[in-house]
Amino acid sequence: MGINRVVYLTDDNYVMPTCVSIVSVFESVANPESTFVYIVGVDLNVQSRDRFFDLQKNYKNIELIDKTNLKDTEGLANESHVSTTALYKFYLGELFESYSRILYLDCDVVMRQDVFEVLSQIDLKDKYAAVVKDIRAMVRYVPNSLVRLGVSNHRSYFNSGVMYLNLEKMRADKIFEKLLAYKRKKLDSFMDQDALNVCFEDKLLYLPPSFNFMTWGFSSMFPAEMESFYGLENYKGLKGLLSDSYILHFTGKWKPWEYSLKVYSKIFKYYYMKSPYKHIPLKLKRDPFWGKRVLDKVSIILMYIFPYGVRGCFYQYRKGDRSLKVALKEAVSAAVRFTTPHLMAKLLIYLKNKLKYFRSFVDLGGLNGVERSQRIVVSFTSIPSRIKFAQRVMSCLLHQTLAPDVIVLYLDQEIEGRVKLPWLMRRLIQKRLVKVRFVEDIGPHTKYFYAMQDFPEDVIITVDDDVDYPKDLVRNLFESYNRFPDCISANRVHRIRLKNEKEFLPYNDWAHRVTSYKAAPSHKLIATGVGGVLYPPGLMDPILYDKKTICELCPFADDIWLKFVQLVSDVKVVSLRPLEKEYKTFSGSQKLALWKKNNSSQKNDDQINNLYKFFSKSFESERDIINIIRKDIS
Repeated sequence: MGINRVVYLTDDNYVMPTCVSIVSVFESVANPESTFVYIVGVDLNVQSRDRFFDLQKNYKNIELIDKTNLKDTEGLANESHVSTTALYKFYLGELFESYSRILYLDCDVVMRQDVFEVLSQIDLKDKYAAVVKDIRAMVRYVPNSLVRLGVSNHRSYFNSGVMYLNLEKMRADKIFEKLLAYKRKKLDSFMDQDALNVCFEDKLLYLPPSFNFMTWGFSSMFPAEMESFYGLENYKGLKGLLSDSYILHFTGKWKPWEYSLKVYSKIFKYYYMKSPYKHIPLKLKRDPFWGKRVLDKVSIILMYIFPYGVRGCFYQYRKGDRSLKVALKEAVSAAVRFTTPHLMAKLLIYLKNKLKYFRSFVDLGGLNGVERSQRIVVSFTSIPSRIKFAQRVMSCLLHQTLAPDVIVLYLDQEIEGRVKLPWLMRRLIQKRLVKVRFVEDIGPHTKYFYAMQDFPEDVIITVDDDVDYPKDLVRNLFESYNRFPDCISANRVHRIRLKNEKEFLPYNDWAHRVTSYKAAPSHKLIATGVGGVLYPPGLMDPILYDKKTICELCPFADDIWLKFVQLVSDVKVVSLRPLEKEYKTFSGSQKLALWKKNNSSQKNDDQINNLYKFFSKSFESERDIINIIRKDIS
């Protein structure tokens, strides 16, 4: 278990938000006992110090480091809203000389998920830091910040409020001397950020925007701009990114402890009520941008509803090229010409989607009522925080063009009687359209482990609990089974890649979501559960049910465990026709998605290596895993 180190810089003006931020860190990390927080307090008074001491009563691993304002920073203040205390960032390498890595956080952030699960796997090597690009500085500013600073050869401009720092390299390169020398030239606008961007010389590792969700920066961006700038796939808008964020950064002058900023103030208040300030009510002023927000939302709505003539007018307003009055005048003129048919088409699409959702509460769908030689059982699992999405998956499965015979949801026996099932799910159970069984939880393995034993003679289809599946899911999988009855059929597959005769390439270097592979059974393909997977009965080795080995060697990756068992059982995987695009997941369901934990922290590679060693010892040499894959000619 590694040590997590976090450092803050603060003065008397920011003691309260610093305390709240520290609370969020300890509430979010998986191992609070191995997390240490260092507060560099600049000229703190007695009351401020007492607040941090109060915080230490609940969270032991907090150290307050008293400092006075640096003489080297005299005369370096500018008109920025950022305090000169921020200039202590230049000296972090020297302040923490015994440490090589540290996470620096501004006082105006809250941590929402354990960021160290990802950061602990990052190798900074010759990089000064891992940071997040600042979209506003690159897209909205004219000229952009790199051009303004004369470093247009850099890849991007970053925000310095969240930095995973390589202190070892900073000390070796005496970066603090370069930073102070640059700052004295007064070529910048921000207190510390410009200097860091210039002196770090683009020797940086860029993280996804979820590691530094900048409220002021992101809220003014179009979805297309966010997708393009950060290279986001399946971008679900600002709310989706916020729900998946690791660190929320309240950028700009307007803070959620001073102004009513809706969801941001709500999130801040959650941690505020666990801080030493919880007995002091927050007195929030009205959102200073409520009028502008209304106008912006109107312009965005009109942009996406109306055709291109109107859309262009409001885009010019949003960019600042035209006044709102001019934009409205031109928009009305364009709308009169050709808006009505376009608006009606958009309205019909909207109503169609809404009707589809509400239909599940009226038309429950049904199971197969005709006797057939091979029954189809659809199985999946869920957890309490995602169970509301599981009932929507049930609705998808009950409206299939080829109805299954049984739909069964396996839940952890520990929650039986403690968690109330959603209304629609209870109704489906009452109508005997679905089954819910409470069993010992074994993570993602739960969705197949019990179903294959409860229904040993039936075809098992496994699905995820957060995907809006199409009507032909079961039919397509069953037709593939009829063609290849001795193979695993899957909608979505990856292709395994080998490094050499004894090693796999890292999981992230495999060919993911293969779309060009020929429709033939192969040992090189691995079925992934999100697309739906069909398992014929009785094909796999009984070691499949070795619960002890599963929990010890591969607790988080059911797809990988199943693949290794398939290899030693000489069972191939066949891919259906390539997916044109990924299946949609329900909005808000990805906050606790397991793939983030596996991919981001390289857990998949550890589990693959564990299983390769285990199966190499357990089976004879001619059934060696890699040899099986290499000899596959399909």
